[in-house]
Amino acid sequence: MPSTKFCRLEGGDQVPHDYGNVYLEEPSGASTRLVIGPSAGHVELMTELAAELRGEPWFVLYVLLVPRLGNREPGRYQSEPFGTHVELAAFLSAFRGFFEDDGRHHVWVGSAANDGVLVYDQHNVIFAYGPIERFRAILDARGFRERSFWFPAPHVHSYSPENDAEEERLMAEAEWTYSPLRPGDEWS
Repeated sequence: MPSTKFCRLEGGDQVPHDYGNVYLEEPSGASTRLVIGPSAGHVELMTELAAELRGEPWFVLYVLLVPRLGNREPGRYQSEPFGTHVELAAFLSAFRGFFEDDGRHHVWVGSAANDGVLVYDQHNVIFAYGPIERFRAILDARGFRERSFWFPAPHVHSYSPENDAEEERLMAEAEWTYSPLRPGDEWS
């Protein structure tokens, strides 16, 4: 069953939205990016794509848009470095359910080589910057189709009270450096 993290509205009903394992390449500044709409397994895919980034260590930037507990500010929370891809993968896997089932956040992954970044946003889309051809090869091998798509409108983001404990567990799992949200972090 699709996640209720991101739903389109149909006749007043919230329907989990499935992009259908598609991607598109689009301009982004002086370069291009891939916009990826997986049907499921977002964290697993992001972990596989992160292996294509050159250079250790890796980092996670947790962008908290909607804090629900009143004990922290919306903002960017930068993790301490993960020394190996195995450590990064274990961290992402430990919070897979929270990342995939709750719309309060975006999750970014990058590496010290600064050759790319992956952004898993609250719309259940992964934006992939960097080694586009290596990313494309992974998507093609997984059976993704290249075609245009975008977020449905109108839509809603789910912030599940059941995931509040996961937000707390995430914040306790790593040492985070806080900075305020930046323009462009929040968009509907």
